[in-house]
Amino acid sequence: MNGENGSKQSGVSLIELIVVISLLALATSLVAPAVGRTVDNMRLRSFGRAVRNAFDGAQVRARIDQASNLVTFEEDRFRFLRADGSLAATLIVPGPITTLEERATYLVSPSGHVLGPDTFVLETPGGRAGTIGLGGGFGVRFTEGSGNAGQ
Repeated sequence: MNGENGSKQSGVSLIELIVVISLLALATSLVAPAVGRTVDNMRLRSFGRAVRNAFDGAQVRARIDQASNLVTFEEDRFRFLRADGSLAATLIVPGPITTLEERATYLVSPSGHVLGPDTFVLETPGGRAGTIGLGGGFGVRFTEGSGNAGQ
């Protein structure tokens, strides 16, 4: 475009600016939910592994001490207790993760068997679930799947 003195003016028109901002807003609206799900999945996976590792530690302690250990879950925390009643570890469920259980008690025997409810389910606000399975008293495993949150 020529100005009053015949020189060309360069710049961005208002229409071009609006189009670019609209495309950025559209891209953000498409990407944001996926990022949120990824963060929820990472929290779920991380906490599931922490619980599994704490149970593994309780199994090792029970075998070494040749004495049963107790694991309790109440409200929002796991408490891992040694045979003498002292606290070995506490795990607090992170804010956005919920549990289906309100209370649970597990006994870790000197042979390493975990006795108590067979599974413990964790869910994210988006409905993603992770199950901590005790597999009939042998070992602890964590699996992920779709949950029922919000349904």
